[in-house]
Amino acid sequence: MVAKDTKTKAFLLCCICLWLILLCLDSSGTPEREKKQYNWQFAGWYGGGCYPAVVPDPNIKDRVYLLSDVAGLWRSDNKGDEWYFINNGLINTKTAVLAIAPSDSDILYLGTKAGIMRSDNAGKKWRYLASTKDIIIFERPNNYRSIAIDVQDYNKLYVGTRFGSVL
Repeated sequence: MVAKDTKTKAFLLCCICLWLILLCLDSSGTPEREKKQYNWQFAGWYGGGCYPAVVPDPNIKDRVYLLSDVAGLWRSDNKGDEWYFINNGLINTKTAVLAIAPSDSDILYLGTKAGIMRSDNAGKKWRYLASTKDIIIFERPNNYRSIAIDVQDYNKLYVGTRFGSVL
């Protein structure tokens, strides 16, 4: 396949970079992994955008999340061999940052252009935290930079701002 426009070239470059990152995550060196054939498939949308983060789950070995600033969120449960969208309930698919509760991998917080979303079931369903509307947004250049979940209470968040403060 020959890429004809800049957006297509950028998308293909992002896919190749992601594949290389995920390949490096595999430290087992098993012969099965080395012999595996990869087949690229259409991701389901046209256009630009970027992938602000690849987030491995700290508690579930093969689970990885991929964020998109235009298409939402994907999840893989096999180190990236297969991906599926987990956008059910998202009110905005412009995602920027994801945090996974250290004590429970089902608890996820996702920073979007509209504010913070929360999932209690590893991304199967999202709900909007209305208290974050117009206060905490994740959009360039007014981007809040990170979300950290308290290790003892996954209902308590710390959000870093572009001004260097923490909310």
